[in-house]
Amino acid sequence: MYTKVHGDKMLFVAVYVDDVLIFSNCYRWKTEIKAQLSREFKMKDIGPAKYVLGIRVSRSKDEIALDQEKYVEAILSRFQMTDCKPVSSPMNVSEKLTRDTCPSTDQELERMKSVPYQEAVGCLMYLAQSTRPDICYAVNILSRFNSNPGEKHWCGVKHLFRYLRGNSKYRLTYKKRGASKIESFSDADWVADLEDRKSITGYVFTAQGGAVSWSCKRQKTVALSTCEAEYMALSAAVQEALWWRRLRV
Repeated sequence: MYTKVHGDKMLFVAVYVDDVLIFSNCYRWKTEIKAQLSREFKMKDIGPAKYVLGIRVSRSKDEIALDQEKYVEAILSRFQMTDCKPVSSPMNVSEKLTRDTCPSTDQELERMKSVPYQEAVGCLMYLAQSTRPDICYAVNILSRFNSNPGEKHWCGVKHLFRYLRGNSKYRLTYKKRGASKIESFSDADWVADLEDRKSITGYVFTAQGGAVSWSCKRQKTVALSTCEAEYMALSAAVQEALWWRRLRV
């Protein structure tokens, strides 16, 4: 991310490999940066962003929205879950996933060889990182068993697919008249991991009425109290807040 801010004028250039997005409230700056880039690189100006890295960008007079409905439909079709029955939550909270249910016999290992577990979790991880903070926690749990998934873990993946079936149209919406001040919320699930007793940090940052940054990660050390777990979650959120503060200067 490259930035230029002077007075009430701003220019942001976001680069991902060979894709470039330019945001600016100054027409002259925007025109100049396009001309400079064209002189240095072979590039094509394809106009206002509509699809970026599988993310649909929708605009109206009062808001901008991001969604991955087409991507959700594609992965549901890829893993033969298009016609599955929807559920209302990303995970079955009554059933804890642990390594005790990982395959331990040759028969179980052979049976799981044909299950595309890692592929499915990889697809879900991209979705969780891009536009779906609501599945971030579930994907974090499921990704822990990538090296040796069992049937219960695969059922957890299919449960998440069923959740997406019911809300593939969910999107992040940023309103023109929404609160421009960035707000953050952090929390911790104390000793959530039944095996190593580590807690999970979660935070989300919002602006203009929509989420702009979020995270769900297992903490590196074991918290000895709920207060300590909350403190580590707050510490992670503060680090992210400092990055946003620098970006907005």
